[in-house]
Amino acid sequence: MSQTAHISLRQFAHEHDDLPAFHAAYFLLTLIAAGLLNLGFFAILITGHMILDVFKYREVHGFTWRKTAEGVIRESIVDLTLFFMGMVFAVYLHPTLTGLAGIKGIMLAEITILRSVGILTPKLKILYDCLKILSHVDLYLSRLHPKLGKDVSIVEYVCMFSLCFTIGLLMITPIVLNIPLEQFTHMLGSELIPWKL
Repeated sequence: MSQTAHISLRQFAHEHDDLPAFHAAYFLLTLIAAGLLNLGFFAILITGHMILDVFKYREVHGFTWRKTAEGVIRESIVDLTLFFMGMVFAVYLHPTLTGLAGIKGIMLAEITILRSVGILTPKLKILYDCLKILSHVDLYLSRLHPKLGKDVSIVEYVCMFSLCFTIGLLMITPIVLNIPLEQFTHMLGSELIPWKL
């Protein structure tokens, strides 16, 4: 019995990438994890990814600090942009805002759905990227970013612009939403402290 289970488990380990049911279950578990964990957890994931990139470019490939910084930025620019976009949705559509208190019914439901999609989509992409890296760490460490040493692409320009724009929006949040700085820091804390699920 145990030998049959061992053979079945071994066969599954070799063939799981070809099974549609495995991919569906993997996506469902990723979706659940992204929904349960707050943005602070994803900030930790991005930071871990960037630390791994420093190791990859500096220690594994022996690049200079300048080339390492380029590699780290190019590897993480999309995730950083998505993270800060998620933060903008989380803060600007936060349920505790006094402006949202008078909204009722369908409008409140639409705002809640918009906030959920605006936060969940970046979390899914970041989690998917990190899980892909973790499942093939050796392969990830051996491969360089395809754009390393080349001109900045249009996608990277869009990401840099979006990143600067979203960080700017977050910096002026208390002014735009006309809320006290204490309320703003409390909202940030509720989104960024990882153990607040």
